[in-house]
Amino acid sequence: MKLKSAKGMLALAAATAAFLVLRAHAQTSPFTFGYEGNYLPQNPLTVPQWAKVLDSDETGPNTSESATNGVLTVYTANKSDYLEYRMDGGAGMNWNPTGAGSTVEVRLKTDFNAASASWAGNLVIGTGSRAWTFGIGTNYISNYGGGGDLVMATNDKFHTYRFTIGNETGGPLALYVDGASTPAKVWSGTAGTTNRLGFGDTTTSSEGGQIQWDYLRWTNNGRFAPEAVPAKSGEVAFCCRIYCPPQPTSRDFARTASGANRPLFVQRR
Repeated sequence: MKLKSAKGMLALAAATAAFLVLRAHAQTSPFTFGYEGNYLPQNPLTVPQWAKVLDSDETGPNTSESATNGVLTVYTANKSDYLEYRMDGGAGMNWNPTGAGSTVEVRLKTDFNAASASWAGNLVIGTGSRAWTFGIGTNYISNYGGGGDLVMATNDKFHTYRFTIGNETGGPLALYVDGASTPAKVWSGTAGTTNRLGFGDTTTSSEGGQIQWDYLRWTNNGRFAPEAVPAKSGEVAFCCRIYCPPQPTSRDFARTASGANRPLFVQRR
């Protein structure tokens, strides 16, 4: 009986330790806002709501959009097609670079490029003084403003891409892949007044194909590179990616009660 009791106490201690680690990670999550793929970005149930500003063929078949099982799938058939979502920036807005630094993280998988297209879609990050427009293709990610490509397969599985900006006026921007603590690529960006986040297929000449967007999260409260947390000898290392959303509204409670949304407070990968 004493042995069983001791084993039970050890199991309880291990579970408590795991909970405390999880709680600590939750408290240090840097993100202020996020799109989680539960609804289309422009749906009023998406908080904060995005603007769908461009769609070259809204009734199809050359463009399509769907949000299923927490993943947004965006398709454009040709390089001339486009479909863009925007989160405009500025004072009082949900995207508001003020000089503290900004961090954007997306998790996505490129399904395919359209015929003759180098990229399947893209991501736009603009601080009001500096801008980066990234083409996302099956084999590389490019900054249209120059600085070379990050050569990697984006179509083999879902990957996590974290973009960090320390100097929002002059750059540069660093990209970290899959939680690595060392940047995979750094781009200087271009001067400009673009102040927004944008994603999908945002141009009329360069992209076409299909991308699955799992989430897009951001904060303008600082530049946060991924943290390397090595396991100590004899311990089992595990990682939980956690997003702490802003204070919930009555709409959030209604969504949760209906069961239409997956839980927002933890994302296990």
